[in-house]
Amino acid sequence: MVSAFTEELGFPFNFEVNLDSEVLLDAAVEQLLQKTNTETYEQITEAIKSFALDKATDGRSWNGINDEIANFGRDLLNDQFQEHIEKLGALEPLDFLKIEQQLKDFNQGVEKHIKEIVAIALETANENDLTVDDFPFKKSGPFGYFIQLANGTDIFKEPGARFLNALADNTWHAKSATKPIAATIMGIADTLTDTGNFLLEAQKRLKPRFLLYREILKQIKKLALLSQLKKEIAAIQDESGQIHISEFNRKILEIVVNEPIPFIYERLGERYNHILIDEFQDTSTLQWHNFLPLIENALASGHFNLAVGDAKQSIYRFRGGEMGLIVNLHKKQIDDLTKPIADDTFLVERYENIRPYIKPENLNTNYRSSAEVINFNNALFEAIKVDPEYLAIAPSLPRVYDEYFAQKVPTKPLEGGHVQVDFIIGKETDRLMIEKVEQILEEVLAIGYKLKDIAVLCRRNKDSKVIANALKERNIDVISSDSLSLAASDAVNLIMAIMKVVQNPDNALAKYEAVYLYYRVVLHKVPNTQENKVIKETIESRDILKFFELIDKSLVPTALQQMSLYEIAEKLLQTFELFKHDKELDFIFRFLDVVIEFQHMKSTHLTDFINYWENKKESLSIMSPAGQNAVTVTSVHKSKGLEFPVVIIPYCHWSIDTGLNSSRWFGLEDEGLFEELIVEQAEENITKALTTAPLKMVKELENTHLVEEYRAEKEETFLESLNMLYVALTRPKDRLYMVVKRDSRNLNKTVGGLLLRFVDGEGIPPEEPFTKVLYGGLPKVLKPEKEKIAPTMTIQEIVTSERSQTIQLKQSAERLFDLETFEKSKDYGNKVHAAFAKIKTKNDIDSALADLQREGLIVENEQEELKVTIQKIIDLPEISPFFEVPERFIRNEREILRPNQSPLRPDRVIKMGSKIVILDYKTGSKSNSHKYQVKDYQKIYQAMGYTEVEGYLVYLETMDVVKV
Repeated sequence: MVSAFTEELGFPFNFEVNLDSEVLLDAAVEQLLQKTNTETYEQITEAIKSFALDKATDGRSWNGINDEIANFGRDLLNDQFQEHIEKLGALEPLDFLKIEQQLKDFNQGVEKHIKEIVAIALETANENDLTVDDFPFKKSGPFGYFIQLANGTDIFKEPGARFLNALADNTWHAKSATKPIAATIMGIADTLTDTGNFLLEAQKRLKPRFLLYREILKQIKKLALLSQLKKEIAAIQDESGQIHISEFNRKILEIVVNEPIPFIYERLGERYNHILIDEFQDTSTLQWHNFLPLIENALASGHFNLAVGDAKQSIYRFRGGEMGLIVNLHKKQIDDLTKPIADDTFLVERYENIRPYIKPENLNTNYRSSAEVINFNNALFEAIKVDPEYLAIAPSLPRVYDEYFAQKVPTKPLEGGHVQVDFIIGKETDRLMIEKVEQILEEVLAIGYKLKDIAVLCRRNKDSKVIANALKERNIDVISSDSLSLAASDAVNLIMAIMKVVQNPDNALAKYEAVYLYYRVVLHKVPNTQENKVIKETIESRDILKFFELIDKSLVPTALQQMSLYEIAEKLLQTFELFKHDKELDFIFRFLDVVIEFQHMKSTHLTDFINYWENKKESLSIMSPAGQNAVTVTSVHKSKGLEFPVVIIPYCHWSIDTGLNSSRWFGLEDEGLFEELIVEQAEENITKALTTAPLKMVKELENTHLVEEYRAEKEETFLESLNMLYVALTRPKDRLYMVVKRDSRNLNKTVGGLLLRFVDGEGIPPEEPFTKVLYGGLPKVLKPEKEKIAPTMTIQEIVTSERSQTIQLKQSAERLFDLETFEKSKDYGNKVHAAFAKIKTKNDIDSALADLQREGLIVENEQEELKVTIQKIIDLPEISPFFEVPERFIRNEREILRPNQSPLRPDRVIKMGSKIVILDYKTGSKSNSHKYQVKDYQKIYQAMGYTEVEGYLVYLETMDVVKV
């Protein structure tokens, strides 16, 4: 669809779709930071400096600024935040910094004001020679509240009952107080009461803005960089011709909202009459509004359209999925959908046009699961939806889990299902979960199930990884995104470790990894004490050749450095005979695909590929082998739409509440903008303002004017967590096992708390683990299975060849060859000359020749002969002393700039005390022009003020030295 309208959408003709948000954001942040300390981007520099200083002031490391900006920038690539981000478009970085100062000034003023009020009470007592000990309950009494505010950092600390009672009764003295003390306190009681009431009024009035500003201040530095980061992303896309997938819906909407009959759909509408939208509960509002004109057109033409979904399975809110779409459309509550877009007459009209065609249908019968599993789910979610505590959190709960939510048991149901909840207790959560999963696996396998019948579902990928790795260590076959990741392959990790060493010979960590993987993968052994000693000495040595001698003498680092990415990978695989490792072949072939794709599409540089690998290795995986008898370990998200005879859900205690690290965008203008959020710019005669901001979901927001949005987010989080549980619990056919850590923190705010309450486990002592079997299942009915033999093709051998010896590209030919005569002697002389350009002392010969080979200027078998020649030249008595001078006094091929003339570039200049010595290397026959050239060099240095300047010509083929 998008390809047909590239011009109208403003996309390049040959654009590519980019799905990689991480790489795009990292590149954009890098470009953003490169603009610091430049005149054009002074505002950006100021914002980044301020951001870094704030982090340092708070005691946090500023080194992670790249990642923090990139994480924040993800909102730029998410449909659901585009409306908020567009509102920030008019603000420049300095505008944000100005708003920041206004917010700080306000909050500092509030703190000062509260302290001044408190000071009135303290001064009144002091003037009457009273201390806090003269008042009832001393520091914990009513007067103690003033002390706490004066000395503490929380100026909005909630007052206790004693303080409030003192205000209500206007009584501040104790009954047991002496008459003089009581009389004195009674004399100032009115002042204390008035001050206390004034204090409470000020706190009530100022607290909402103070708390709101404090949360905005935590984010405003990143907001200052957001608009520039957006520009960097656009620049990268323009340059690369790649368009991130998030751009599609946004660009289409720009046309849709501005055209009564958008031509893009007018054309497509004639081609597509019947539209089916599956998984509608995961559709974003932006996506839906883009399709709405096309659907409207099809319906108006009398064609049938269908949207299929289940609000209870809406678990992709982080990608923009909007559960309210299917809920309101199914209930024909169009007004709820048009409220947020009341100003958009086109969209409102389209909603009204489709209203008559909405016909809700329900598919309630569950043909997948056993009757026991169905009845358990119905009972659990029915209990949740009528619970007053959960209704208070999510008032819309009955609309999602409505009268149609219960699954009907089919006429001829599957029977013998098993439902069990295990509540475990202990500190080592991972170990406990692994042991319980292993125990359940043994029980299930014992009653006739196979590994391929079993799935372990986790809420978090990190938990899936823990379980998958533990089962693999116990020699239980596993299929999971983690176990099939390329990063799980020892063979692939061996290749990558050696690539890192080739790229950086000083990388000791990569050397250790490579050697130990070599022992495990190639030698199939663990190094003994003596071998470990040799390994340590080899890696600590700065001689890279010793490392390669340890793992394979046939590998030459300089030769590897000259190869392409794919050639390096293939060479290493061939050298270590990894193609003979049958279990690794799937990983190896996929790895080679990744290498060649990267080389063709992104970069040919080894460093770039290593960086790419580090960022992507966890997500690069092979396809799951069909028919493999293995346990599936995956996340709840990835299990959606699947079914398994047996489902085990460890870590079944994920939160139903918003976390402190979660955030959402809040509108700041619903009740009118506060003046501190406004930036006045008289010269442009316009007013800018901060009308939206992303804020952390902290409890303090409940005490601001954003309380309704805060509660709405709490409700949506609760519903999404509940939906996650619903998806997980409806995957099994026969048997369902849930494992809850009963002593997890705030269990009542987790789905584990829901299950504990449902099984009436709250009466069991908290320190006791227990198992609740709600339905005891039957053993699996074994049926004979026909062995499925997939068609296969056997590869007898894998042929590779080192192309570096058969195909050589011209590299710096003009430096080494006489292209007109191809004179061999001159070729050799030029190579010697190129080596001398890299030699400062006698110790540099080997490294200089290695550099030439790495650059492709010489081949390996030339090194020894060249080394002998160079050594002879250096040992010539006329010039030998000039190669014993410390390196800091030597300049090779350093240009000398001259006014209005071309620069000079002597081959070697040595500073020996007050004397300057110039060496110039020559090939071919002697010539007077050579002498004139050296004399020019001498004159230049004499003009610089050096009185003693010597010059020498060194003829490399004949080894003659001529003093000029």
